Parts: sequence; C-alpha cells; structure tokens
Amino acid sequence: MKSTWFCPVLLSLALTGCGAAEEEEVAELAQPLTRCERSFVPPPKTGFRHFANRLLALAPAWHSLQDVVVSPGGSAVVEGKFAYGSLSKDLEREQVQLFVDDCSGFRLLGSAETDSDGRARVAVTAPASPGMYALRMVVRGDATFTAGYLVVPPRAGRLTVFDIDGTLTTSDMELVKDVMTELFEPILHGRYVPTAYPFARELVAERERRGAVPIFLTGRPYWLTQSSRDWLAGGGFPTGGLHTTDSNSEALPTQVAAYKTAFLRGLIGQGFAIEAAYGNATTDITAYAAAGIPKAATYIIGSNGGKDGTEGACAVNKTCKTWEEEYRRVRALP
Repeated sequence: MKSTWFCPVLLSLALTGCGAAEEEEVAELAQPLTRCERSFVPPPKTGFRHFANRLLALAPAWHSLQDVVVSPGGSAVVEGKFAYGSLSKDLEREQVQLFVDDCSGFRLLGSAETDSDGRARVAVTAPASPGMYALRMVVRGDATFTAGYLVVPPRAGRLTVFDIDGTLTTSDMELVKDVMTELFEPILHGRYVPTAYPFARELVAERERRGAVPIFLTGRPYWLTQSSRDWLAGGGFPTGGLHTTDSNSEALPTQVAAYKTAFLRGLIGQGFAIEAAYGNATTDITAYAAAGIPKAATYIIGSNGGKDGTEGACAVNKTCKTWEEEYRRVRALP
C-alpha cells in the first residue's frame, strides 16, 4: 500500500500558535497511523559464506521478524530469526540486511551477522513522523527475507492491547494440555485455521478508528509470527504491532504472563498510554495488572470474564462469547 508522510508544511503552520499546535496534536492522535508498504524486491543473492549453510538453505526458509513499537525519533533494535526446514535449523554466521519503507520506497538501514541462535540485530532510529513502516530483513546468501513493521505511534500516543488465542479466536490455550503439539503445530502447518469470535475484527477496527494503535500481544512462539500475520490479514483485522514470544519456553502457561508483563512495561516506559487491554486467560489478567493497566480497562471474554474485578465481554453475562456488546459500547463513546 502506498502512503505519504505527514505534510511538514501543515505541521509548521500548526506550530505558529499554541492553540493550533494543541489542535494538531489532538487531530493526530485521532487518526489511524499512516502505513508505508510497497512491494519489495530483495537485492541479488551473494551466495553463502559457509558451505554447510548452502546445504541448509536447500530446505524451505522459516524466518521471522519481531515488530518494534517505538516513539518518533526513538532508538530501537530490530531482531530477526533465520532458520530453514521443518526442524527450524538455525542459520549461523551469515550476513543479513535490514530495509525500511520510509514512504518513498525501501532503503537500507543496516547489516548484521546471524549468531549461533540464527538471530541478527540492527540498531535503528525511528522516523520523526508517526506511522507504520514496513521492514524487510534479507539473507544475503539466497535473498530470502522476512517481513515486519516499525510501529511509530505519536509521542505519548494511545495503544489498545489484544491477546489472540482465546481472545480474538475461539480457541482457548488454557484448555490445551500441550500447546506446542496440540495447538501451535497445527496452526504452523495449516491443518487448523482458528475461527474468530463474533465482532472481534469490528472491535479492533473501531479502537483503531478512534486513534488507538492496535498491539497484538500473543503467547504464540516466534515461529508462528508469519502465520499470525496471515491470519490477522485474512480476517480483515487492521494492521497493528505484532509481538510473539522470543522462545518456546516463554509460550508455556507458567512463563507467558511474565513475558507479556515485561513487554507491556516497556511500552508504558516509553510514555505510551494503554487505554484498554483485551484477553481471555488468567495469565492475561495477571500480566495486565502487573503492568499497571486498571481492571476497569481490562476486558476478558469467556469463562474468566469479570474475574478479579475485570470487565466481562458483556455487562450482564460477563462470560459471554461474543465481542458484539463491547464493540457497540466503544462505538457509542463520545
């Protein structure tokens, strides 16, 4: 999708008076983020440095890239994970490059070498203008790449947090004995496509329409990043920041709350305001509370709705299994 930067002329005019500047800031906060994403053509492949990696790359690529949420002009680190084959064998000691679409086309941000875990990190400075900037991280050896976003909300901007499994989808991780083999593996291989709760898409879209950037904070592991992007896009959900776990252990029920808490605290520490958080599990309730999100702004669907002082998906039947009432409530807000 082709987009443009916020017009600097209009911004300079808005700064001519204090009242005008405040009006401009309010108007900016009430707009969905500008999205910069063109088609991407990777640079030509260079061949691998190491012979073993040439053999490894005969298998399908299973790369992933974490989205990064950062304030305008802020510093951040973009991390990609590079692996091949059904066993996700790591690509070690090879060059990768990071590109960003700055709304005028993709440009190179930097290069890095994968470590022994197949990870590569590039330090970046976010654009000064709010927006969603498409990222592409490319393996120079064979020109395979992975996609993500540099999400730049307005300074002190508003966010809305959404869990995915059991919150946007009807599948409940708490009811799955072995989340790796019974839930995540079928999603990876396409044997199972989760069904969305009624009005889940409409709720996310309405929150975005009102100026809150959607953040999809899921307990799915990193190797489901692209599958998660595909599911959200296929369901017509707005494009927002997506964050998966960095390891399989963080996806376990005993670890997922701590992982989510740490990520949310990082957002709040940057000055962002989380105006609402949506979940379904007791781990969501724990994580949101530990991050300092008020129970009155915590909305839980399903059997845990209303638990520990949270809000249910429905006002009367707090354990209802539809987001319709919440969507209509948000839409009716002034």
